[in-house]
Amino acid sequence: MADKLKLAKAHGAIAAILYNQSPGKDISTPTLSLSNYGLLIPVGIVPLEDGSAWLDALAAGEKLTVTLVVDAVVQLEESWNVIAETKSGDPDNVIMLGAHLDSVQEGAGINDDGSGSAALLEIMRSVSKYKVKNKVRFAWWGAEE
Repeated sequence: MADKLKLAKAHGAIAAILYNQSPGKDISTPTLSLSNYGLLIPVGIVPLEDGSAWLDALAAGEKLTVTLVVDAVVQLEESWNVIAETKSGDPDNVIMLGAHLDSVQEGAGINDDGSGSAALLEIMRSVSKYKVKNKVRFAWWGAEE
């Protein structure tokens, strides 16, 4: 999505409204990444049904006015990662597995990546029972992608 917004900005857009590709109002919030800070325009996402209706209205020659209000905060926060690896195994051949520990408003805490963190813990427990050829590294990322 960030590439679409950069392209729109490069062509003079001051904001963008995108419509979802699937029917219904279950729209996920995009993660646009701090590396894109200052490079993007504000964006809103509407359901497919609304976007299709707007396109039909425009195609029929109607004038369409839309107001976009974006309420967002960008701030730097300190974060930590947790990294562990097996004592044994070839350090020149590392298998790395990771999951993120952070959360987003729509999926607070364990709802966001509890399964990934639990899977890493289970793999770590299982690997400890065997001698493995490669070093295995486990990482839990403390900040959103």
